[in-house]
Amino acid sequence: MSPLHHFRRERLAIAFGLMTVVALGFWVRFAPYGAWKQHPERCFVQGDPLPTTFDAPYYMRLARDVVEGTYARQDLQRAVPDGVNRPWPAPLLSLLTAGIHQLSGVSIPWIALVLPPILGALLALCLYVPARALMGPLGAVIACAALVFSPFVVHRTNLGRFDTDSLNVGLPLLAIGCLMAWVQARRRAPLWFAAAVGSVVLHAWWWDQSPQTPFLLAAIPMGTALAMRFRSGDRQSLWVAVALLMACAGAVFLLKGATPFWQAAERAWGQLTYMLVKQAPADFPNIGLSISEQVRPTFEEVGRSVAGHSVVLGIAAIGLLWLLIRQPRALFFFAPFLVLGFGGVFFAQRLAIFTAPLVGLGLGTLVDRLQHQLGSFRLARVAFAGPLVVGAVMLLPAFVKVAQTVRWPSESAPVVQGMVEASRRTPKNAVLWAWWDHGYHIQYWGRRGTLADGEIHGGDLVVPLAIPLVSSDDNFAADFMIFFSTRGLAGMHAFFQANNLNAAQGLAALKTMLSAGPDRCEAKAQELGLQRIPQEDSWRAFFFPDPPRPVYLFLDQLLLKTAYWWYWFGTWNPATRDGVHPAYRPLYPVAVWSDGPNRQPRTAGVHLQRGELHLGDRIIPLGTLGLIGPNGTRTLFRYRFEGGPHLDVHRAAGFGVLMKGAPIAESLFHRLFFVNAPPSSGRFRRIAHRPFVYQLWEVLPASLEGTRPKPKRPSP
Repeated sequence: MSPLHHFRRERLAIAFGLMTVVALGFWVRFAPYGAWKQHPERCFVQGDPLPTTFDAPYYMRLARDVVEGTYARQDLQRAVPDGVNRPWPAPLLSLLTAGIHQLSGVSIPWIALVLPPILGALLALCLYVPARALMGPLGAVIACAALVFSPFVVHRTNLGRFDTDSLNVGLPLLAIGCLMAWVQARRRAPLWFAAAVGSVVLHAWWWDQSPQTPFLLAAIPMGTALAMRFRSGDRQSLWVAVALLMACAGAVFLLKGATPFWQAAERAWGQLTYMLVKQAPADFPNIGLSISEQVRPTFEEVGRSVAGHSVVLGIAAIGLLWLLIRQPRALFFFAPFLVLGFGGVFFAQRLAIFTAPLVGLGLGTLVDRLQHQLGSFRLARVAFAGPLVVGAVMLLPAFVKVAQTVRWPSESAPVVQGMVEASRRTPKNAVLWAWWDHGYHIQYWGRRGTLADGEIHGGDLVVPLAIPLVSSDDNFAADFMIFFSTRGLAGMHAFFQANNLNAAQGLAALKTMLSAGPDRCEAKAQELGLQRIPQEDSWRAFFFPDPPRPVYLFLDQLLLKTAYWWYWFGTWNPATRDGVHPAYRPLYPVAVWSDGPNRQPRTAGVHLQRGELHLGDRIIPLGTLGLIGPNGTRTLFRYRFEGGPHLDVHRAAGFGVLMKGAPIAESLFHRLFFVNAPPSSGRFRRIAHRPFVYQLWEVLPASLEGTRPKPKRPSP
């Protein structure tokens, strides 16, 4: 066989292997669509599929605005009342989606469903370039397969996972590969370097949430490539590269000044603190504590999520160490992935996506070394097949795991239908007071403004967002929502600064003033010795304004499951830097029975006379029991078990909530959403609802006459 024929065969084999990896990578990501079609009521709204991440509607909305010609520099539907500046130009993901929509006519939700699996499968091509510079073709293909089939990478680039995760990994890998090729290139060296710089710039455009980070990720690989090129004696191409970098830096400086350079380090440090430290940096909590993808995983969890099994992760670590010892340059080129991958293993699960390429390189190195050793023993028949089988066995746990996993939409379809209903039942300039998880979805499906969303949810915003939900005073809750929707964070901080109050003092004074009501706020301000804010005519005008945009409260079933966190935020005390974590457990179905009939099998049950809750083999003595009628009335039963938990049950619906450790039964959320009792204060008017799924309430301002009826205190 001629060398040319052998070369062509090898290239065909490599191409076939890569295309197989790409095809299987797309298949495992798109396979859950079969399960989706069997549950359309869970996955589709008005014929459009729902995304599998809470952040996807952000890019979908920007793409829609580009298509509709309404993409403006300022976005007044986010961070109400102040709004935020949009990225300019529009994010690359949104522009790509808008372009596909205009060329094909496919709706934006359907593009958002299919595009992530395509980009996730194409990660194989991004890793192949640097992997091939470090090992043989078989090892490089195995490395690509390990990346594409990594359960965590599949999760982050799965069906409907419309986000920037895929190319946040792929473009840095491509830049590293181009830099490694530039170091070794004898011909067309400037083209390789230009491709590397282009990949970094493209990455900055792609990662609109943190455009400085791609330049930080490229700093060490770029410096390594420049140093290696300098040592090779090629001064000409080195000066061309330096000139190109200086030209890029000069262009940024001329367009935006020096700000982007120092903001890059500041932004990177802030994000690391947010994801890794997870401690309250000041007077308000770090929201990263409540986000599951930012928890600190165990080694076994990392092994399952990144490599399919912890044993495979250990084997990959050995292979990676072997690679770094044999080829130290890989340590510098992949330094950003090593740092972020280390963070994914020991600090924040979200960073585990940067661990996956390292796992691929480790497994690929072992396969490559095995093939090399077998080849040195002239075992031609097994030099290829043996390592291939070994690589396939190591990839099998990850492939089986992802092939059996179905990812469902992040939002419940009935809840999204409630957002669509809100767009029909509220004015176009309405503001929906909703938990920050729903911000992007409300902006896209409901076309209404929100105060917080997937990006804007700092501790000093989420605490005020939760305060009305935990309140037992309807008037205070309504006034707080109208005040904050009108004044926002800027108004709250202006009040703190005008009176030289720290966060604890300021938040307490703010609650006191709003609790006093419009009639008594002036006297209360004098009692507290408060100084009026400049440009404000009166305390009443400041704390009880006429809202420029109507305010609505959107409650949903997710808050039943996350009460542990939102109640903690709502009861947060900046002085102690802590709040109250309640025990709040939904139960369904729940049967209520007396001494005569027995309870239904396989259901939770309450013995009405004894006050005992039966949960499987457990019997929990209750302190109090509330039976909720269809009109929201509550019949209270007290038992002898003082200090026992409280249980509210909708007898007709068979739905209950077990509570202990906090007066959450008196909270506005529980009374409106679960008890479904219209407040006697008249400050909340129900607009739309689906029992135990969603509710939409109009928040009414205080009457101009200043009458504030005393709210009827609910039972425990």
